[in-house]
Amino acid sequence: IGVGAFPNLLNWLIPLYGWRATYMVLGALLILVMLPVGYFFYQNRPEDFGLLPDGRKEESATTKGEHGATPAYVAEENWTLQEAIRTPIYWVFTAGLASISMLGTGLTFHMVSIFADAGLDAGLAAAAFVPVATTQALTNLGSGFLVERIRLRTLLALALALQALALWLAPHLGPGWFALLYGLNLGAVFGLQRTVSSVAWAKYFGRLHLGAIAGFSSTILVGASALGPMPMGIARDLLGSYTTTLNLLGFIPLVLAGASLFVDRPQRREEQ
Repeated sequence: IGVGAFPNLLNWLIPLYGWRATYMVLGALLILVMLPVGYFFYQNRPEDFGLLPDGRKEESATTKGEHGATPAYVAEENWTLQEAIRTPIYWVFTAGLASISMLGTGLTFHMVSIFADAGLDAGLAAAAFVPVATTQALTNLGSGFLVERIRLRTLLALALALQALALWLAPHLGPGWFALLYGLNLGAVFGLQRTVSSVAWAKYFGRLHLGAIAGFSSTILVGASALGPMPMGIARDLLGSYTTTLNLLGFIPLVLAGASLFVDRPQRREEQ
């Protein structure tokens, strides 16, 4: 909802009140709305409430000790960060997710300019986020069901292939269905990325050191996201269009999609 609503809200507010006042309002909304929501509704491990991950059922999700009921944690293989970063799958998945963060942020950051180069106005660029958000939500929901039935690396490869398609579609936008197709495609990329990034580290490396493992990867993703808009902006200034740069950048996720199909679930040395 936010992805679809806020670009249109900003496109309406900024011409009326300026970007400074608009961003001050957004900051106030974060403090007044999201902070209380996070404080009152955020929960810790499902076992702390007598539940198990993914709706699994055991005879009892709690055990009784001398001090009463305590969570009965499901046995799982847990890796440390130092162990995880020695596996190929960690770096292939991190590189793939970083590619989506970097290039997806670049496309989002330059959305208005890309649409303008195609002869489309800022209002249509903002409206394109509605199909992006809709497809992202539906893809996130659908891939959540598929993640237990399809290998995670396949979903990552699909996300990367669709991102390559988005990069190659962007220089050729036009009014009507082509712009809609672009928005739907981009939304599918973001939806698949959200599912893969939410599941991968716990699935492959366990939850005991999940904060360190996911946090290290997230640091790389944030750095990649910050760098994303730069090459597109520089190329636009130097070459006068995004076409060449976007066509070349499309090969990055395509190569990573191929690599992701050949990585296996991590195994400890003694198991190999």
